[in-house]
Order: sequence, then structure tokens, then C-alpha cells
Amino acid sequence: MKFLRIFLLMNLIGFLLSMASVRFRISYTNELKLKISYLFFSYTVFPKKKKPPKAEKAKTKQPEEKKKENLFLKVYHEKGLKGLLHLLKALADMAGHALKTLFQHIRVKLLSLHVAVAEEDAAKTALTFGEVCGVVYPTFSVLTETMKCSKFEVAVVPDFQAKKTKIQGKADLKIRVAVLLMTAVQALIRYMKTIKSAKISDKTKSKKAVQ
Repeated sequence: MKFLRIFLLMNLIGFLLSMASVRFRISYTNELKLKISYLFFSYTVFPKKKKPPKAEKAKTKQPEEKKKENLFLKVYHEKGLKGLLHLLKALADMAGHALKTLFQHIRVKLLSLHVAVAEEDAAKTALTFGEVCGVVYPTFSVLTETMKCSKFEVAVVPDFQAKKTKIQGKADLKIRVAVLLMTAVQALIRYMKTIKSAKISDKTKSKKAVQ
């Protein structure tokens, strides 16, 4: 009886924790900043704290293998307008296709972006302005139609007086842990099915080759 009570209590706690939301606060001012909060805990993903330099021992240099970066890490390293456009294109693709179901469960308190496009000369500014508009406005259309947005604002303007593009962006959003877990399980199931079908295909090919 005692074990049953503990079991039910643990399940209740797990259920309540899964119903809580994870909060993502994102800001972009020529550099990506990301902070994740859950209940009383928070963690700053970007910018990363600089570690003090360590005394390195003399070692023979070996060719370093290039590691694949995740989307946010890649954008963080790219910085500026290039990084912003890369991020927006990826988000539009995920919200419209790959992770549409996940994005539908996201609750957005604030989503804003202001870009003042500036280049070395007026002609280049005009071209860049058209390119930025072609990415920003369609992306915001997809995101605001897919997610539950309380407030959003977007503006892209050309600045022929300045010499450098200025970016001001903010996003404050929440999603329940249960939704994240469900999405992860579904992704794992799809992955296992893909691996299984690939193995079956390889076996079929090998049998045909033997025959």
C-alpha cells in the first residue's frame, strides 16, 4: 500500500512538472542572446562566458576535424545580418514543414524585429533591403500564423545615411515540457522506423545479389 502511494505521488509530481512550461527569451542586436528558464531555474545559452586562457603545453599540431554546429550555434558565430537571415529561413522552414505541430503549441508573449538596412552606397543598400524584406516578412507571416502570438511587430527600412545595418529583435515564448517530450518521442520513433526500413532494404538487395 505504501509503495502504491509513493508510485502515485511520483506520477503526480511527474505530471505536474511536464505541464510546466519552458521559457525562451531571445534577443538579437547584431548578436544572438538566448536564455532558457524552467520553474526556478534559468540558463544563459548565449553569449557564452569567456573562459580564462589556460597555459598550453607544446604539442604537435594535428588537423582538427570540423564539427557540425547546431542552428543557434551557427547563427551565434555568424552574427550580424547574415546570421539573422540564416536563422529566419531555418525557422520558417521548420514552422511550415518539419516541426509545424511543435510550433503550433508555442505561446508567444512578444515577437518583434526592427531592421535598418545600410550599406556602403545607395544602390547596394536598396538591393540588400529587397533581400531582407524577401526573408523577414514571409517568415513572420508563417510564424504568426503557426504560433499563438499575443503581440508581434516587424519593420524593415532602408537607411541611406548610415554605414552599418542595425538590428533590434526580441522574442519571449513558452512551451510545455510535455509537448517537447512528445515531439522527442515521435522523432525517435520516426528515426527507428527509418533505420529499420533501411536495414530491410539492404537485406533485400543482398539477397537479390546472391541470386
